[in-house]
Amino acid sequence: MRSHCSFTLYLLLLGALGMHGKHALAESAVTSEAIHLNIHESATSLKEAYPSRFKASQHPGNLQFFTAEWQASKPGKVIFDHGPQSFSIPSVLSVTGTASARFAAEHISQWSVNGGVSDAETISHDDARKQFTVLLHALSAAGWSKVIPISRPRLKGEQALAYALKNSGYPLDPSHDLSLAQWMRLADGTPWLFYADHVFLEIKLYRDPNRLDPDKSGAYFVTYSLTAQDAYLRGYVDDEKLDNWKMEFSKESRSAVSCLRTRYNRCKEMMTRTINGHVHQMAVSRGEARSATPGQSFRVKTAHLPLMSTLFVHT
Repeated sequence: MRSHCSFTLYLLLLGALGMHGKHALAESAVTSEAIHLNIHESATSLKEAYPSRFKASQHPGNLQFFTAEWQASKPGKVIFDHGPQSFSIPSVLSVTGTASARFAAEHISQWSVNGGVSDAETISHDDARKQFTVLLHALSAAGWSKVIPISRPRLKGEQALAYALKNSGYPLDPSHDLSLAQWMRLADGTPWLFYADHVFLEIKLYRDPNRLDPDKSGAYFVTYSLTAQDAYLRGYVDDEKLDNWKMEFSKESRSAVSCLRTRYNRCKEMMTRTINGHVHQMAVSRGEARSATPGQSFRVKTAHLPLMSTLFVHT
């Protein structure tokens, strides 16, 4: 069951799509001009490239936002310029860049892009699944790697999906193609997390909770958050410690690794004892007790299991 917060968020996103209008968006909607964006772009260069497209606004906390919007009947297209890892985002409804005066040298360190799976207001759930899968494959082909926060287990494929269905916020494996049945089970805000050359990309999927019949059309909304590595990692540091955020982040990451190493060693010890005990019992039942003592010939070898030593793990 979706939480009240997820449902409220969906309504806000639904409004942005213009899905409550009197006229449905035609299947033949025409995409407007493409715009190019990149991390660390200056406000000056953005204005020079698109003098009338973006609106700048100042907000509390020394943050400056740069926003562009498109009509639902004529969505935009964003091309994120990132060297060999460049890619395009179709069916865009809005874009917001964020710059912090506290870290002025970084210029625009985050882009938030919102849009649909397609230009149409509604789309069959299976077509939405297929189009979204194509996008994930394109990102992987361009060199974007899946990453997992160190606090989460390293899982792939079906195991990652099973865990995500029970643990909200766990990033799915982009290399695992979901079946339609699996696709329909995804919760609002299901994320995919990528990394490429000092930039994090988080994609989240939302859909209309009133249009979930797999045999009928649904309505989808997708958010893309592109964040420079330093800006992303600062999110793990308290505001009052940001002046020395790299040192503070180092402390936090070492603490996290130490905690996980302790948990890992405990789990490894428990696993070794449990498996060795079962193997010993099996050996006894076969009359092999003299050559099958726990901790010797049937000792479980777990030394090869890797310890996670960074905050994010590439898979």
